[in-house]
Amino acid sequence: MTTTASLLIFATTSMEPTITLVVAQLAGSICHASIGAGVVIFLGAIGNILSAARLRRLADHANHCRVVISYPLTTSALLPTQSLTLHVLTLTVLRFFISGTQYSTACYCPPPAP
Repeated sequence: MTTTASLLIFATTSMEPTITLVVAQLAGSICHASIGAGVVIFLGAIGNILSAARLRRLADHANHCRVVISYPLTTSALLPTQSLTLHVLTLTVLRFFISGTQYSTACYCPPPAP
């Protein structure tokens, strides 16, 4: 589980250094590329913050295994779509949803030992 979480975090954060270049290419100019990249990364962090409590409640209510398996699968399905975006807004929305699903493996807390 730690390996899966590490790979997902690596795959998601490995794009962050190049987001400025991607935003400049999608926007067509480099004038506001750093601001656009900052917004993309900021909304990705906000997605992570907003989903943390929700994922924890969902894992407590539902089966932990379902959450731990389904959310990384969702993240894996959304990661390749970043390369297909044609607009900065689409990239921002994708980064928001990807960051909201990537840390689901942190929801798993095994029951305490008797």
